[in-house]
Amino acid sequence: MNRKLSPVVCSLIILVHMSGIATAFPPGPGAGSAITYQGQLKFGGVELNANCDFAFRLYDAPEGGALVAEVGSEAAPVAIDVQKGVFTATLDFGDGAFDGGERWLEVLVRDSALGGAFSTLTPRQQLTAAPYALHALHGGDVTSLDEAYNKGGPGAGRTVNTNAGPLSLEGPGGLYVQGRVGIGVADPTMALEVSGGIRLRDGYIAFPDGTIQTTAAIYAAPGTEQPRGSAFWESDGIGNQTSLFPDPIDTFVGIGTANPAFPLHVIGDILADGSVRAHAFAGASPFVAEAPAGVSRLFISEISGNTAIGHTSMPMQIEPVTLLHLADDLEDPYITLEINPNDNPIGAGEAGILLRTGAAGGSLLGDISVDENMADTPLLVNAFSLNNVALVPNGGRVGIGTTTPSVRLHLRGTETFPILFESSSTDSMVTTFRNSSSAAAWEYSVSGSVGAFGGFVPAGSLYIYKAGLPDTIPLIGGADGRIGIGFRFDQGQDTPMATLHVGGVPGVDGIMFPDGTLQTTAFAGGAIDHGSLMGLLDDDHPQYVHIDGRPGGQVVDGGTVLGDTLTLRGSIVGAGPVLINPAGDANVSIGTTPTVARLQVGSIGFLAQVLASTSTSGTWLALDNSVGGGTNFQLISTGTNNGEEERKLLFGTGPAPSTVTSTIMTLDADNNHVGIGTAFPELRLHVISNSDVTAAGGGFMQLGSSAGENIGIDNNEIQARIPGGANDLAINREGGNVRLGAVSFDVNLGIGPVVPIRSIDVNDIQAVMRLDTVAHGNGSVVELRNVTAGVPAFLGAINFLNNGGVTIGQIGYLGTNDLTFRVNGLERVRIDPDGDLGIGTTTPGEKLDVIGNGRFSVSVLADTLNSDSDPADMAQDLSLQTEGTTHIFIEADTGNVGIGSPPPVVPEEALHVAGCVKADCYKLAGEKAVEVSPLSAVAASANLTMIPSPTGTMKVRPVLTGVQNVMVPINVSTSLLGTTQGLVRVRVCYRVSSSTTFINNLRARATQDNGMFVNLIDDPTNLNSSSWTCYETANLMPAATIDGPMFLQLELSVAGTGSTHEIEIGRITAFVMDI
Repeated sequence: MNRKLSPVVCSLIILVHMSGIATAFPPGPGAGSAITYQGQLKFGGVELNANCDFAFRLYDAPEGGALVAEVGSEAAPVAIDVQKGVFTATLDFGDGAFDGGERWLEVLVRDSALGGAFSTLTPRQQLTAAPYALHALHGGDVTSLDEAYNKGGPGAGRTVNTNAGPLSLEGPGGLYVQGRVGIGVADPTMALEVSGGIRLRDGYIAFPDGTIQTTAAIYAAPGTEQPRGSAFWESDGIGNQTSLFPDPIDTFVGIGTANPAFPLHVIGDILADGSVRAHAFAGASPFVAEAPAGVSRLFISEISGNTAIGHTSMPMQIEPVTLLHLADDLEDPYITLEINPNDNPIGAGEAGILLRTGAAGGSLLGDISVDENMADTPLLVNAFSLNNVALVPNGGRVGIGTTTPSVRLHLRGTETFPILFESSSTDSMVTTFRNSSSAAAWEYSVSGSVGAFGGFVPAGSLYIYKAGLPDTIPLIGGADGRIGIGFRFDQGQDTPMATLHVGGVPGVDGIMFPDGTLQTTAFAGGAIDHGSLMGLLDDDHPQYVHIDGRPGGQVVDGGTVLGDTLTLRGSIVGAGPVLINPAGDANVSIGTTPTVARLQVGSIGFLAQVLASTSTSGTWLALDNSVGGGTNFQLISTGTNNGEEERKLLFGTGPAPSTVTSTIMTLDADNNHVGIGTAFPELRLHVISNSDVTAAGGGFMQLGSSAGENIGIDNNEIQARIPGGANDLAINREGGNVRLGAVSFDVNLGIGPVVPIRSIDVNDIQAVMRLDTVAHGNGSVVELRNVTAGVPAFLGAINFLNNGGVTIGQIGYLGTNDLTFRVNGLERVRIDPDGDLGIGTTTPGEKLDVIGNGRFSVSVLADTLNSDSDPADMAQDLSLQTEGTTHIFIEADTGNVGIGSPPPVVPEEALHVAGCVKADCYKLAGEKAVEVSPLSAVAASANLTMIPSPTGTMKVRPVLTGVQNVMVPINVSTSLLGTTQGLVRVRVCYRVSSSTTFINNLRARATQDNGMFVNLIDDPTNLNSSSWTCYETANLMPAATIDGPMFLQLELSVAGTGSTHEIEIGRITAFVMDI
């Protein structure tokens, strides 16, 4: 149980864990009335190791009540050594303390070393049955099991006997047995183990689930009076809802039924967390699973091993005709899978899978088989129905209508249309023919409902396309039966306009016309007349016009219907036609097709278009948008009478095509200048704007995107920016010098919101200059240089100004090589070219020349120190005086120092003081040995006897085995002459009488204000030498601060008692030092 110590006890920590167990031995001859109490004591969750004083009080109530007896008292406590939180106490409250009434134990405890008030642990602890065995010590008749048991005497395996009659156990609370009970069994392994029969005269057996059993046999076999059941469990006591019924006559077991008809008959669901195995293949015992009853779902034959799965009502005696028979009476067809049952080669007629229409032996619908007698062992589909499909894995061939395909795809049939390629794609159905040796691929296709190639090929057209011919359909068959050859995507021709429509120039031997005439040349006239191919005059064909006197085959093609494009073709190959109103869009195309604008010009030369004008105002190209809100942009090549001067290219805008109100950009041909926002650029790039650059935006120019890092520039600022604010500006980040004012000397640099009036002028909340050296041994350097001719007044200076601009401080290096320090407007310190330092003087004559008093709070190191400026005395003894009186005298020969008024003339020691010495601390170098007599050692409990020896040693003789402790006080002050003391190590000399009794831990501890301690040394080394040995602990580095009275704890491991197990302790030394 958990207890708390009273706050008044300072020797223990506030939180204590206390648990106890009280036991008693049955009294026998000389047994006495003592009980053994074992407890556990903790503080702060840590097991306690200390000597404690205890008092034990026995009460008849958990609070208040009468004091029955006590062991120990506050005046005379019981001393007990608590080790690792555990202690054991033998408590004898007397014969009459336990008379059958309730008893409660109260425990009081305190630290033995500190003494003081006791802490009462609460609540009291109730003593249970075991101590009441003491009641039997009173003697008299045996009236209870306790008395009969204890009369048997102490020890294990006691026997309780009665003189006559049965042993009667009575009590309102029943009988409670903790442990296992054996009836006729000496070593029971279960809670109750019986050798022999068990008989219930009355009542029933109740089970954990609430069910009961009142009899082991209530059901009789049919026609007999002999009970059938040997054991069963039911949910009530009147024979209903039987859960488990083993029938010993039929050796059947029923679960959920009282009439099992099978060796295992289960009514209800079965849940198995592991494997379920059925050994049913012996005799006439097939494995059958039914759901519902009478409907076989799984049938495994005990004869052939064939398996039937599915919904089938066939009698169980009918064998499945295949290894696996899948069937379902509710669905047609079902499936039968047959596998050749032997290892013979599979031949013709031995099908792997049969598809039938009904029960076994039904009409064959199809099959999948393998014929090992055929070449390459093909896989045959429908071999029995002669609708063969053959797959030849070894040759990679497929046969349809044949079992011996000779090519990759071999089709044999008698149908008129043996092959049909069909697709529902709205784009096209494509059949590709590819030869990998030439990497050539042709597509034979039919376009879908939306047309192929994005609708270029109309719906329902047949076309042939070769991969690698860009934008060309070599052959197209229109939906109306017309044929097109050489149609190109970029020419917009997608539908044949004649029975044969050739896109491009056909090469023909001649053309036969409907009237039977034959034309074999395009020449209709003389040598210079290239003919007018106008023999086709019906409305279904294009009409051509030949222009007389224009050799080269020029034609005007007007199309066939109103609105067709008017095409003018020239004689220059590749120049392209002139198209007017192509596709009815009123556009004009020159040298290119198709058009996407009102005027589109294409050229094979570098000069595609020339706009020329004789106007003195210039040649204008106006871009006008007539939509509401639109504007006009002008591109102008200025003439001699233009207000912006001639020989310029202007980009302007205005309310009308011929009106310019603003010049956006100007290109000046005379000086190659470009102006933005001005028509008169003065430099190669001249920008004018009225937008001030800020961190948020604006400026004349911007380099970079507003969505990322950019630089804004106006007429006097450069601003690096990021979205939402300012950015760092890097200049020559990859190297190179940055030069400001490279020509003029009157150039200032300002950093921060300041107008610079100095070469570098910095203004900030706190202006800081930092110089970082990343790879040089000399570090960062600030150079102040004066290259003025002659000897300047200053080579450089660092000035300190107040807020009024007045120089009040300065570090200056003069042209005379003097370094001066000015404070509050006056020179205070000077170092001359010889290295002499003057304080209060501008002409120092010594290495340190001070005008006025000097004060040193640190060491002064000097080859010579003279207070009277007499060079003759500088190599003699040194005297330090004030106002003519010597206070310190240093002897030259010995270096001894005398202090006093006057000091000793001949100091006899390194420091010789005439008078008293007062110091905050006094510190000695090295260790100090503190000798400790072992005669001061004391035992931490009565379990040890301390025997002093005339030789000054202390013998420790154990009275009780176990872990014991010896405490030795060490008289070391926490501070010596103002200096804190620290423990370095401990040395202990000892010898033991027995190797089984030794010192197993050496601890040095310092007692604290709260009654606890701090471990300074904890050395668990076993010290078991039988001869005198001195053991030293390892040095503590740094030394452990001694912050309280120090003592040594020697933890002993005691295996025996008396003089043969004595430990003798000799000289003890503690090594301490000033820290």
